[in-house]
Amino acid sequence: MIAWGWKKKGEAEWSGIIQCQACQKWRLHYGIRVKRWFTLFFVPLIPLWSDSKVICAVCRHEQKLPRPEYEEIGREAAARLAEVDAANEQRAAAARAELAG
Repeated sequence: MIAWGWKKKGEAEWSGIIQCQACQKWRLHYGIRVKRWFTLFFVPLIPLWSDSKVICAVCRHEQKLPRPEYEEIGREAAARLAEVDAANEQRAAAARAELAG
């Protein structure tokens, strides 16, 4: 008897801040690359296809995108997340300075 089938595996490739298509708010999103594999005896052997998805961290809305658009949104989202992190670090430094002085 031969056991064969397929399995989906997903990996987060990036995270960042973009406007959610469902809730219309600026939220953290994850870029996920999902691959479907042909399996033999439960071992993934051959990738059959892949999808690029963007998932809202709050409402869990999923949006499938073509690869070029997915990558562009990922770069923009990561840049916005870096800006927010830098602004938060500046506020934290100002608060520490105020407490110390």
